[in-house]
Formats: sequence, C-alpha cells, structure tokens
Amino acid sequence: MTIETCSKLAASQGFPLFGLEYGYECFAGYSYAYSPSPSTGCNMNCEGNNSEICGGGNAISVYTASSFRFAGCFSDDANSRVLPNLIGNSVGMTVEACAQLARVWGFSMFGLEAGKECWAGNAYEYYPKSSDQCVAACTGQNGQLCGGWGSISVYYV
Repeated sequence: MTIETCSKLAASQGFPLFGLEYGYECFAGYSYAYSPSPSTGCNMNCEGNNSEICGGGNAISVYTASSFRFAGCFSDDANSRVLPNLIGNSVGMTVEACAQLARVWGFSMFGLEAGKECWAGNAYEYYPKSSDQCVAACTGQNGQLCGGWGSISVYYV
C-alpha cells in the first residue's frame, strides 16, 4: 500500500477522506468518526513505499482524496475547443496538477491535451465527439495519460 494507491481507491469510490494505518491498511469515508487529535504514533513506513509514512499501531494518517471523475476522451481542435480556458502548460503536468489548477481557478471541469496542456471550464464549449486517441503520456508522470494530439481527456472536479 502507498499513499497514492489509497488516495486513488478512495477517490474512485467518491470518498473525500482517506487514511492509512499499520503501514498497509487503507480506510476511507465522508467525515471523521470522531474529532481527530494529533498523534506521535504515525511512524510506520508504507509497505509499498518505504519513504512514506502510513500510520502506525492504533494511529491513522489522514488525507484528503483527489476527488475528480473521468468524463471521457474527446476530439478537440483550435477552432472548436471542448473546454475554453488554457490554465496550464507545463513539462511537469499530471492529472492531479491540472485538477488542482482547475480548483484554484474555480472551474468544475478540466482536461488534458498533448501530454502537458491543462484546459478548464464549467461546461462543454462545443458538444464533444468521442475519441480513442487519448494516448499521450503526461509529461510529469509517464504512467498517466494526458489526452493526445487533437484529443482531450476530460474530468469533473
């Protein structure tokens, strides 16, 4: 278990909070079961990544989950953008980084294109046409897909 793995599990089920305990247990929920208090007991390394801390014995490391949902892959071009606002263009782009930019700017949707472009809006600018060309690796994390050339991966925040 890693922090990222637990975060993805929680987000995929729509939970805004997640926590890790005993180095390998992942918990998620909508709210705290009781008022949390600081603990010095979060001292166990994550089994999946020894550089991360995943709680401890009777102590849980609590985080906010990435809460975004994939809407689809769509054709996109300069004359009919699916989402109208370019809010990021970085060689370090990831899905999470684009989601964070969209939240900061107050948008409810975001999309990634060409591996490094982050687009956003509150509604589709044009009715999107489905595409199967979202195959470009994110420049900030090769294991993630960030649209394609002429195709955009769209998410809801």
